[in-house]
Amino acid sequence: MLQWIRQRSRYLWLSLAVGVVAAVAALPSFTDPWPSNLGGFVFVVVVVTALVRGAVALGKAFMQGWNEPRYPTAR
Repeated sequence: MLQWIRQRSRYLWLSLAVGVVAAVAALPSFTDPWPSNLGGFVFVVVVVTALVRGAVALGKAFMQGWNEPRYPTAR
């Protein structure tokens, strides 16, 4: 298990941390009883984590494409 944790990228942990912070911030807006609150908390963490991971991947791809040298295309 420890090896699996070490192999994950720092962006995963950053995304997960942002997701938890967003879920904690949204927790007072959950009006359902406690078990449903837990489900809503997990849902917000998963959705925000996925959005942040996607944004990081998009940003990395953009920067990689930006830094590559330009090659003329054959016509």
